[in-house]
Amino acid sequence: MKRILLVALLLPFLLVGCGQADENAEVNPDPNDEYEPNENDPSVEEEDPTNQGNQDGQEEHLAVDELMAQYRDLASSKGKFAADEQYKVQEFQSKEEIVAEAEKFLTREFAQEVADLRYEDKEDGVYIIPMDGPVTLDETKDYNLEKVSGTEYRLTQEQTSDLHGNVQLEVIFVKQADHWVIQDVNENHA
Repeated sequence: MKRILLVALLLPFLLVGCGQADENAEVNPDPNDEYEPNENDPSVEEEDPTNQGNQDGQEEHLAVDELMAQYRDLASSKGKFAADEQYKVQEFQSKEEIVAEAEKFLTREFAQEVADLRYEDKEDGVYIIPMDGPVTLDETKDYNLEKVSGTEYRLTQEQTSDLHGNVQLEVIFVKQADHWVIQDVNENHA
């Protein structure tokens, strides 16, 4: 009798628990299922008309991070621009080779400016000129990306550090030969 009473009391809880499992399956759909947005879904954003030529609205931000990482490597002598203990760059034999590589992500003029500031040619190769690194984008902080024209964007970011103090970073991106490059990087100290 006690067992029947116990089963009778537990049975409704088991049925309710099984019913919630079905509800959760609908609320948390299988992540492998394809999501098809509909016009009534509030998570669907309307296309921003200022992103002409930018289908997903994220392309510019992704390009910003990638371009700034390449610039950081060049200006800080890291990655493919790294040097040995004597400051000799390993992958390139001259500043002109460095400029040619940097033209993939900088305008020629800006690539030449950075190379002239941070590298020097010697008889046996190209060497970095030891100095503090530049102010570059801090991806962990917010920044403003303003569309100046169909072929130019301006990024600004406020930063504070012990080395540089209060600085407003300004980066100009331009579209050149169907890809984005950095035209200039300015540090405006407050």
